[in-house]
Amino acid sequence: MSGVVERGVLNHHDATCASDGVYHAGQAITEESDPGYVHIGRNLGTEPVVLEVLYRVPAGRALAVDVPNPGCSFD
Repeated sequence: MSGVVERGVLNHHDATCASDGVYHAGQAITEESDPGYVHIGRNLGTEPVVLEVLYRVPAGRALAVDVPNPGCSFD
């Protein structure tokens, strides 16, 4: 996935619950899209986060799969 934050601030965390990026309006974001890549995107601000994204997903494969919280102290 690659995209740009159009509005707001996106807080991004990896599967260990560690912050691996804070993205503000105008900033680009890229991330893995394979089934083993677990991440959490959060909006901690008062303004909605709006992203413009491009997903490249092989035919027949799910865009995303929800998984349980990996043990982070936040939901």
